[in-house]
Amino acid sequence: RKMKLSRVSIPFATALACALIQYTGALASSYRMTTPYSVPWVAVIDDFDITDASNREEELEHLTKDCFSKCPVIIFRNQPPSTSAADFFEFVKRFDPDVDLDAIEKGDVLHPFRREADAPHVASRGEQATGGKKELSDQFRWGRVWHTDLVGSKKTKVPNVVSAFHFLECPKDGGGDTIYANMEMAYAMLPPELKKTVDQLQCVYDNDLNSLFNFQLASDGFTRLGPFPNPGEEDQVIRSLVRRDKDTKRKRMYFTPVRFNRFEGWSTEESWEFMAYIFHTYVNTPTNSACIQWRDGDVAVFNNHALIHTSTPWELYKGKNRAFRLTFLNSKKMFEDDEELSTKSELSELPLL
Repeated sequence: RKMKLSRVSIPFATALACALIQYTGALASSYRMTTPYSVPWVAVIDDFDITDASNREEELEHLTKDCFSKCPVIIFRNQPPSTSAADFFEFVKRFDPDVDLDAIEKGDVLHPFRREADAPHVASRGEQATGGKKELSDQFRWGRVWHTDLVGSKKTKVPNVVSAFHFLECPKDGGGDTIYANMEMAYAMLPPELKKTVDQLQCVYDNDLNSLFNFQLASDGFTRLGPFPNPGEEDQVIRSLVRRDKDTKRKRMYFTPVRFNRFEGWSTEESWEFMAYIFHTYVNTPTNSACIQWRDGDVAVFNNHALIHTSTPWELYKGKNRAFRLTFLNSKKMFEDDEELSTKSELSELPLL
């Protein structure tokens, strides 16, 4: 595929990789972290048991805070088969310092799928868990669907910070991968004039059931073709395309094609032409995306604020053994921790690191 590459992408990626290497080298640890993919922000750890009670607290702090702030995807390989849904969820909770424990205690479950008995915030997925029944749009069956979890929902201002997978069984002959693209890095690569434009954009998202379950995307798995609600039948919310995290001061684009209708003040056609340009020019590029083939025992924790992702269409692994867990972690940041933007802010050009 031919894609336009930003002239700053290689130095930017190199700086990020160097920062990670310098930091991880500062702590003597019992595990080994590598960045084997085409981008430096996906980390892999082969020798760390997430259920081991003897894991040192300083190592856990380093992984869940320092490393996760630099690598928004961390994969823990070879987790033991005995790892329970409760073990998985307790480990994932450490990755968000603003985890909303009250919401978890009240049973505010963010996922719409079958719940694990020992951890209802964890969903059981795969053909065995669902009995082969349809749970989402057919678009997931036949094609890729780029999305960010819970963007455009009526329940929250911004999505959950942490999402995670636990792969129990993967098809042995392929058919089980996820592609991630970095939305923070994509924003950082935008030309200054384009940043001024996207900073002001307000997204109109559809929440009616017809839009959520019967949406159709173009062959790129991104551009929404419809159906769009008729006038007077809309169930919509308005959210900023770009927001800044209060703690990191990083700007990031929050976007999901499944719900997106248009920008406020723009037509649907103009809005989609613009977002398709942004996606293909700055988001889904060779230097800003990574395809991960999952293995049995993988636990993957990723920063849902920083990334957009897509997975293998269901039809490619139909009839194959495939089982995994997922969770969307409740966070206080979903309601209160991000800031509205001002293009006049002195912080508007802060680098990612």
